[in-house]
Amino acid sequence: SCSSSPKKGSRARCFRARGVLPIGLQVQERPPRPTAMPIPGSTITKAQEEAQKYVDEHGIDRLVSKMMNGLIMDKPVDPKLYMVKWLAERCSDEQLHEAGLDHTAAAKEAKLKADKEAKRAAAPMKPKQ
Repeated sequence: SCSSSPKKGSRARCFRARGVLPIGLQVQERPPRPTAMPIPGSTITKAQEEAQKYVDEHGIDRLVSKMMNGLIMDKPVDPKLYMVKWLAERCSDEQLHEAGLDHTAAAKEAKLKADKEAKRAAAPMKPKQ
């Protein structure tokens, strides 16, 4: 047993033999560096507060977390292109047009086909008579 060995270093050898190497880790949070004038009586700056409000109002943290989860799961060859496509799929045609990022005709057709297949897959199965 690893814990009953009295020799110094033998416990580490035992862990290595099992494919496990214990490590000690000490993590400390670094205090934030102010980038603007701090609000009196507060540790965050007005700019940080406004940025957090904007992120919260638009659900940016949740959106980016979902995108990152998909990115990590799918591990695409081109992560930037994956992110552009991922975000574009969550925009309406009107939003894309306003941003100068219209869908091509082929992309629209593929999206319509995928939507039809998704609806068909989600529809309840009719019992055979």
